[in-house]
Amino acid sequence: MTMQSRQENPVRTDEVDWGWTPEELRGYIQGNYGEGVIREDWVLGSVAIAALAVHAHDQGLFGTLSRAAHLGAGGVPRGSAILAPLMSDRDEGGKIVVSDLGADNVAETRKVMEDLARGRLGKWQPHQDKMSRSNHRWRGSFRRAGRLAVVEQCDIRDLPPKSQQAVAMEYVAESMTADPHEHAKIMEAVCDGLEPGGVLYTTYMIGSDGYLVGDKVRPAVPVTVDYIGKVLRKNGMDIIFNGGTDASHQARIEGDPHAYDGMGVAVALRRSD
Repeated sequence: MTMQSRQENPVRTDEVDWGWTPEELRGYIQGNYGEGVIREDWVLGSVAIAALAVHAHDQGLFGTLSRAAHLGAGGVPRGSAILAPLMSDRDEGGKIVVSDLGADNVAETRKVMEDLARGRLGKWQPHQDKMSRSNHRWRGSFRRAGRLAVVEQCDIRDLPPKSQQAVAMEYVAESMTADPHEHAKIMEAVCDGLEPGGVLYTTYMIGSDGYLVGDKVRPAVPVTVDYIGKVLRKNGMDIIFNGGTDASHQARIEGDPHAYDGMGVAVALRRSD
């Protein structure tokens, strides 16, 4: 499909086969997360932890939240680990609903979270080490995330309004559709899912026009930092931090022509009604 035809007939979420084979999913995770921590990506994680730590300290949030959602996890537990220090213990009602749209992704995510709960971090150990060095409150956050996880299959767009105290979403909304209008509606649903004062942590690909899973091209909306800021403010969010890396022009997988211009991260709070 040419660039012009993609713009005139953007691929939407419901037009995509979101089934991943276990081999495709594990290959994707290994290629993006399994060989250490990509410096560009980890800058975002460190910034997010710093922003969350300041807010949580000021508001006394550490260990107090009971309802959180990690959307579009796809076998990657980092979003849950970012939120875990804010959560109360499981026996005190704390839980993180970790979800994905595809059944195969849900099965892999469930296995990952069960392993983490047992202390088997595997490829996620370097990520835990980075988080621990960023802030002592995030020591053991991957295992804690596994213990708090309730893994479900669900659609981001069906998130109930005002149902969550915190939401994590890494590289998801802009990677579900090529239609900017649909992307805006997805972001609206995510923001509406937070109760007043609720915390949103999200990362996003800047300028992406798609990505490969095996030999399948997945859609994307080429968002910018300014655009994400406008979408968040329009949907009742007060932004603590929103920024991105410089253009890298790196393909995510060798030979993948669908490049991106950088990575962004936002930490924001749902405005009181």
